[in-house]
This record gives sequence, structure tokens and C-alpha cells, in this order.
Amino acid sequence: MLVDSIRWFASVALEWLRESPSGKPAVFLMLATLAAIWGLLRQRPRLLHGAVGAVVVCLAMLGYNLIYDQAFPDRRELPAQDIRNFEQRLKPNFKESFSMGCFTTDVSSCVLATKYRDVLASFWMPEDQQTVFPTPFPGLANRLSIVTQSEEVRPQGALQLREAFNSIGIDPSLRVDGSLKPNEFMLIVGTRR
Repeated sequence: MLVDSIRWFASVALEWLRESPSGKPAVFLMLATLAAIWGLLRQRPRLLHGAVGAVVVCLAMLGYNLIYDQAFPDRRELPAQDIRNFEQRLKPNFKESFSMGCFTTDVSSCVLATKYRDVLASFWMPEDQQTVFPTPFPGLANRLSIVTQSEEVRPQGALQLREAFNSIGIDPSLRVDGSLKPNEFMLIVGTRR
């Protein structure tokens, strides 16, 4: 019975670690609960007290994650139901090129950048490689950013892309990078908080 419970806890814990940003506190909560049950069954008060303290800390972390996720939702991924509306607002222009940017500190950033590259390649010429930044930019947690050479002259594709994102409730920030060409823009996928 106890072994089956531990196996179930372990399988659920691994799934939560893979799927959810709040998975780590949930896994620690499950492990602390197991330790508390073990301490109670074995009548070991030190283990029980430590595990109960860990349960309280994990519950606080979960509560913080839930509140944070509601206050600052992840605004990076294109909702499946909005893809058609998003693509209808974009017009192909293969004289303009785009590149993608992501961060090594968050694998989901690079996975989403690859997905966006595949979608946007139907409208503009993609650059061969995506830019991978070592550290996150301030203000890009759970967000996207469109980068152009200057604020005065932005490629039409960058403006269309921003309008398309705005139409589905995603508000990408605008940034400037003088190393880009006048007919080139970059979409940077921020980190998950």
C-alpha cells in the first residue's frame, strides 16, 4: 500500500515538474507530505515537525505562484483558437526578413521561438539562425518583444506583426537594435517568469 502510494506520488511529481511552472513547489509539497506521514507512522516527532514545516512553506510557495500567475499571466504563446485571426492580419512580403530571439535560461523560450519562426516564415523571409541570449532582458518575463533598427523607420512587417498580436490580446513591447537592417526585424520570446 505504502509502496503504491509512493509510486503514484513520484509519477504525478514528475509530470508536474515537466508541465507546470508551479510544479516544483507542488513536488516538494508532496515529498514533505510523504515525510510527515512517514514520521507520524514511525512516531518520530523531529521528522514530523520538520515535514509539517516544509508543508507550510510549500503551501506558501504554491499560493504565491497562483497569485503571481493571475496577476502576470504568460503572454508569450499564440492561443490555438486565435491563430487564424492572427494570420489574417499579416500580408506576405519576402523583401523583409525576420529573426527570432530566445534565452538559454528558459528552454520554453526557445521552443516557442521555433514555433513562431515556422508560422512567420509564411509571411517574411526567415534568417538562418535564431539569436540565443545568455541572460533575460528586464521586463520580458512572460512577454514578447519586436525589435527593429530604429524607432523612426520600422519595417511594415514589424508593424503588422504587432497589430496582429494586439488583435488577439498579446501586447509585445518594442525595442531598438542598430545592428539590424532597415528591412529586418526580430521577435524575441521572453522567459517564463
